[in-house]
Amino acid sequence: MAWVCWWLGPRYSGQALFCANSGGLQEGKPRLFYAAPTGLFDEYKAHAIGARSQAARTYLERTYEQYPEASIDELVLHGAKALRESAADHDVNCKNLSVCVIDVNGNLKTYDDEACQPFVDLLKASEDAPPAPAEESTQAMETE
Repeated sequence: MAWVCWWLGPRYSGQALFCANSGGLQEGKPRLFYAAPTGLFDEYKAHAIGARSQAARTYLERTYEQYPEASIDELVLHGAKALRESAADHDVNCKNLSVCVIDVNGNLKTYDDEACQPFVDLLKASEDAPPAPAEESTQAMETE
């Protein structure tokens, strides 16, 4: 079992924390956990926090059922689209995007600055493509 947690320094009270498990616990499927500042610990299929995160959560709620069958590039594209929805200027570029990928063996690869340009290009190409038909989901992203 491999756990990877991200934080930007000490976890002071009032700060949230995401932890991702890259397989091992449930049939080798990745899992995402969120520790809220209140002490609650929840599991999600996708989640967004922070200022202007509601638009990102709405996007993730609409699309999360596509994630189990998606490739890494498609998953990163969904993340970039969610960020674009919540960005004040709706601009996602290499200066405001960092991507971390954890494979099934728990290996972490980080794409910063110019290394994330292929993902930005993928996002720009998807903007030019005709939109796919939207499906309404009545299920919540939070797992039970």
